[in-house]
Amino acid sequence: MRILNSPIYNEFLNLVGSAKSNIKLCSPFIKYDMVNRIYENINTGCSISLITNVNLMSFCKKSSDINALGTILQNGGVVYNYQRLHAKIYIFDDKQAVITSANLTYSGFKRNFEYGVFLDELPLVENVCEDYSRLCNSELSGKLKCEHIHYIQKIIESIPKPPDLILPRLDLNDEEGIEDFFDKDLSNISENLIGWKKALFTALSLIDKQVFTTKDFTSIVPYLQKRYPKNNNIEAKIRQQLQELRDLGLVKFEGNGVYKKLWI
Repeated sequence: MRILNSPIYNEFLNLVGSAKSNIKLCSPFIKYDMVNRIYENINTGCSISLITNVNLMSFCKKSSDINALGTILQNGGVVYNYQRLHAKIYIFDDKQAVITSANLTYSGFKRNFEYGVFLDELPLVENVCEDYSRLCNSELSGKLKCEHIHYIQKIIESIPKPPDLILPRLDLNDEEGIEDFFDKDLSNISENLIGWKKALFTALSLIDKQVFTTKDFTSIVPYLQKRYPKNNNIEAKIRQQLQELRDLGLVKFEGNGVYKKLWI
């Protein structure tokens, strides 16, 4: 084990290139340029999995890149959505691991002052791998599909672009901000959803509070029952579709039947 107190960009890519079986990534924020560099250095047959935090507004603000997640899925990788994530962990062949303050971004790996440790002691790495698997299998975690990426991209593309302004260049890193809430026209979301996703999003907008629980389902069941009169198990359908809205970055699962709307 050794301390990492200088940029790890080159060392990280060397670890990527040395991995033969699998690479496990865990980062709340992720940028396309880093994912692209990983695939330029990865060995054939080496699988990739990622745990990240899917938040629609983070993609709108470009704190994180939806295309990065799409690239991993298109290349046969797996992407998990764990919305309480703050840890940054990178594991190679289950034998070496980096635990760091750096998100999977160019700034985090090459420019910022970050701090962490490199592990190659097998018992310690095995503990890290167990924690990684625990996050993947958590009841709060979702497993993204290409369909989720498509919906998120459609919503982002539908938001009107602000006029170009000439501003002084500032070196800002907005990755570690407070929780982001979608604060733009909600029609950009609803017009790009269909079926139950759209119906539930509309119903949740009728709940006059940001944080809601399973007890609040009763207030939206009549609306959904009217929309889908042949469905005799509306509350089960609500739970199922909440998972879909979670993996579109629209709802956060707080646990124990508590949810948070990620729009205002």
